This record gives sequence, C-alpha cells and structure tokens, in this order.
Amino acid sequence: MILLCIYESNLAERSMVAFCAEPAAMAIDESQNVIVFDRATNLVGVYCRLHFQRMRDLLAIGRANCQLSAQNGFLALLNKSVKELRICKY
Repeated sequence: MILLCIYESNLAERSMVAFCAEPAAMAIDESQNVIVFDRATNLVGVYCRLHFQRMRDLLAIGRANCQLSAQNGFLALLNKSVKELRICKY
C-alpha cells in the first residue's frame, strides 16, 4: 500500500489519492483494516481501502506526535513525548 498526499493540485482530486489531508501515523491490523491518524483534525479513524473514505472515527488525540499499533480489535496509541499509552477496543 502506498500512502500519498498531493498539495495544491488541480489535476487530481485529493479524496481519490490520499486518505486524509495530513496523515501522521498508520496501522493495518490482521483483518486488513486501515487505521490512520490525521494530524489536521487530530482524529484516529478507520478508512476504507477501496474508496479512500473514512468509515468511522475511533478517538480524538490532543497531541500530534504518536505511534499506532492495531491487532485483534485493539488499538494501542503511544505518545513518547508525554509517556502516555492508550489502548482502546474498536
């Protein structure tokens, strides 16, 4: 999977090329769900791989520096700068 983002282009529609405006972290679980943290909205969401559209939001994050890991329906979000680990079920 290739993660692309095109800025200020009249030739391509952004929703057809990129998941979101500012992708910061991405995880793919064993069920092939794509989970992306969008820095522009500070939301972690599950995205459709075929249509590049957000299916649902999982959680809101206050800080932009994080790492994601997903497996067995659980999402782990690590923020090293404030030493915070969040685990949520999706």
